[in-house]
Amino acid sequence: MRRSRLWRRAGGLALLALALEGCATGGHWLRLGPPPSPHEQYVATLERTGRAEQPEGVAWIASADAALDAPRAIDVPRHLVQQRRPGTSTAAAFEVQVAEGRRLTVDLRAQVTVPGPLFLDVFAVDADEAPAGDAAEARALDRVASLAPDALSISLDARRATAYVVRVQPSLEWAGTYVLTLSTRASLPFPVQGLSARAVQSGFGVDRDAGRRQHEGIDIFAPRGTPAVAATDGV
Repeated sequence: MRRSRLWRRAGGLALLALALEGCATGGHWLRLGPPPSPHEQYVATLERTGRAEQPEGVAWIASADAALDAPRAIDVPRHLVQQRRPGTSTAAAFEVQVAEGRRLTVDLRAQVTVPGPLFLDVFAVDADEAPAGDAAEARALDRVASLAPDALSISLDARRATAYVVRVQPSLEWAGTYVLTLSTRASLPFPVQGLSARAVQSGFGVDRDAGRRQHEGIDIFAPRGTPAVAATDGV
């Protein structure tokens, strides 16, 4: 188990305990970091009820950690189907490489046989803290998103080339089949309504005036009156 995850779990459980204490005493919330994920809250419940010391709880927590230690590298788009029975401890983790300027979308759908929480967490591999060599078990992982109980998907924009690890783990109570879909697309939409990159007919840097100058822009060809749209929200 990597040291960073021990600290992350301890921090998440500590925040949860402080939050519960604040609610019980009428105190204020303490902003010490990101709130615990649904997965971390579930681990806290296992600890509080003593199930974390039972064989099934020990195996469930160990599986969550082991999945992050050895994620399966995949290309996107990818469509994955997994089936789980009640009491199954197995977590699944997948590592995807996302280029700068791309948006990763992770979609989780389920056919539920026995209801219970189904957890989806996304971690970014911290390239600045990753050690040299092949010591994958020591890589620093930062949790960047967790699926809310009433949500179906997560989207993340890569500001630089990033490796993401996506972990899915049903709770001990849950049974059924889940479908995990991972895909990427450009994080900014095309700025002309109804068109795509095929409408770009003159690229940046091409020669103009018999090579005496270069084109310092791009030309998008469209019928007169076609609306131009903002690539992102204004401020």
